[in-house]
Amino acid sequence: MPNCRQYTKAEPLLRQALVSSQRLLLETFGILSEREQLAFEANSRSRLDTYLSITEVANDLKAAGTRAESTSDVYRFVCWVKGP
Repeated sequence: MPNCRQYTKAEPLLRQALVSSQRLLLETFGILSEREQLAFEANSRSRLDTYLSITEVANDLKAAGTRAESTSDVYRFVCWVKGP
């Protein structure tokens, strides 16, 4: 099993990947074909699932005595992928 340090290093990288994914989607979604949009959404969901797993484990381990990410910040990513 990965150690606490690996989870705390992974969390900000995964968060950055989600933010970049959001930005890319906003900039390109209108010009993508439906198939490309669906593939993009599937990749986004996969990144979100990984991010949620990492933040949950990091918080359970109480990495460095602090929460890896606030609940509201994590919820923001869930709402973005889920949509209106």
